[in-house]
Order: sequence, then C-alpha cells, then structure tokens
Amino acid sequence: MADAVVGSDLLPAERFERLRDESLRAREPIDFRFFGACDLAVRVDLIDFGPVTMTSLTTAGRFAMDVARTSALIRQSDPEAYRLLLNLGGRTALSQDRQDIILGPGEMAFYDTSRPHHGWRRVDGGAGRLLMLSVPRSVLATRADAVRSLTATRLPSSSGIGRLATLMLRQIVDDSDAFPASEAARLSATVVNLIDALLGHALNVPDGVPPDVGRQILLTRVQAFIDRHLEDARLTPAMVAAAHHIAPRTLDRLFSAQGLTVAGWIRHRRLERCRQDLVDPAQAHVPIYAIAMRFGFADGPHLTRTFTAAYGMPPRAYRREWQQSETGADVQARGGHRHGLKSGHQDTGI
Repeated sequence: MADAVVGSDLLPAERFERLRDESLRAREPIDFRFFGACDLAVRVDLIDFGPVTMTSLTTAGRFAMDVARTSALIRQSDPEAYRLLLNLGGRTALSQDRQDIILGPGEMAFYDTSRPHHGWRRVDGGAGRLLMLSVPRSVLATRADAVRSLTATRLPSSSGIGRLATLMLRQIVDDSDAFPASEAARLSATVVNLIDALLGHALNVPDGVPPDVGRQILLTRVQAFIDRHLEDARLTPAMVAAAHHIAPRTLDRLFSAQGLTVAGWIRHRRLERCRQDLVDPAQAHVPIYAIAMRFGFADGPHLTRTFTAAYGMPPRAYRREWQQSETGADVQARGGHRHGLKSGHQDTGI
C-alpha cells in the first residue's frame, strides 16, 4: 500500500503546515489548527475502490487539533458524500446539525460533506488511529432525509451489523493488497450494502439488512484470510472452513456462488504471489524452487506445471522475458499484471 509519512524530516510547525495545506487541497477541503505543544508523526493511507474511498490516519505522539468544514470550503469543493468515522485510538469529537458526539476507541459516527461541521481530535500519547469511509449519497438506498437525523450521533459498533461494519472496515485497510483490482466493484457494492444496512438498523427500518450482505462480508474475510496464509503449506479448504467456524459445504457454496472453488482460489492467489516474486528485481537471484516452496508448492516442478497451465509459459521463461523487456509490457499482455486496489496518499480530511 502506498503511504506518506509526515514528521521525520520536518520541524513540528512545518509538519502541521504541510498537513493543513494538503487538507485544504483535498476533494473535501477541511481546515484545522493545532493547540499546545505537539510531537506528531502522521501516516495517511488512501484506498480507492470505485465510488467508495477509505482513508486511514495513524498518528504517533501527543497532539490536539480543531477541525472545521465551513460553507466557504463546501462551495470550493464537495464530493456530496457521507463520511463515516471509525475511531480506533484517541478521542474524536464531531458537531453537525446541532448534534454533538465524542467518540472513544471503537466507536463510530458520520457526517454529511455538504453541510458545515466542526470537531476536534485529541491523542494524549502513543498511537492514535482514525478510519474514514466516504460513500457518495447517490449510491445509498437509505433516504437522505431520514439519514439526516443520524449525523453526529453514535452508531452501533459493538454488536450485530455495527460489529460487522467495524470488522470489515478494519480488514479492508489492513489487508488492502489482498483484494484484486477485479474485485473492486464487488467490494464497493458490498460496502455500500453494509452501510445501508447499518443506517437502516440505526433508524429501525424493517428489513434493513440486505440478504446477501452477510455472505459478501464472509467471502471478503475468507479471501483475506487465504492471502495471509498463502505461505502455509497446510492451507486447505478444510483449514479455511475451520478457521471461520463454518462447514466445508458452506464454504464451497460461498465460492461457487461467485463461479469459483476454494481450492482454485488458493491456487490462483499462490500463483499470483509467485508471479510477483518472479518479476521482482530484488528477487532475481532467488531460485524457482525457493519461490515455489515459499507459497505452498511441493517443489519447483509442481510450480512449473501449474504456472505454465495458467500463464502459458514456465516460470523460468516468464522471469527471463520480463528481465529482457524494457517495460515488461509484452509479458504483462501474456501473463497479466499485479492486481490490487488503487491506493495512495490523497485525502487528509478528518
């Protein structure tokens, strides 16, 4: 995941000024100011998957700041979205539409980017983290006039659909590289359905949870689990099912609904990780058999057979052609390219 770190090469005043400038230039401009003595390092990660974006703000050190989005800043730029805040460390306060909330660790709230709001953020020391999810109002089924009553109020986060939302948002940020770019649209739709369900639950709307949301969330969690365990030779469909406390038959149905098999997905992700290592210049000296065994293949010939069937050439030839090509474009056309959600440093709004 791409990231930006502010703090290691700048004086405190310069750090704050850079953050403020970047925030004012963002898609959702927000102004802020710091108070008192601060010793702050900041990491900002952005994950972009279609109309939905996520920002992770991680801080180390003690700081206090006020934030505001004024009418003038709204006129400057407005994504016409709801922004969900999941506070994972420190305290975050939010005020909008004459409603006020102070979030502790693990708590959620949201605001509308099209109306003024203000708040503050305090971290007394150590690590602080805030996840921010932006969802365009136009893609949500929940009526805007009903949602307005929920801005700057505490949303459920410790059980039920709120707990699912908390777990999924954290997993998307922590495992963003595990989700192929081809899955971005599906992941975005799942998140939108989940937020609709969360808002419906908060509003006590009957049938607020779409019937397929739970299955989509489980599939996302299972696929992320598989990616984290590709190096484990014991990784099998049975192990995956046991880790998620579901029957193997349930796991099979979960994947077959997407036109996939569990074993086929494990093989696909292992091959993709091997392919990434084959074209990595830093690993040009690593033998094929070592890459094979790193990702659960029995030996080099096992990888060669499987890789050739998938990519049309053996791994040694694939690596050689990639190294000989100036850009790797010819090999990409034959074997594909690294998939992953678009990520980077873009939005520092709080």
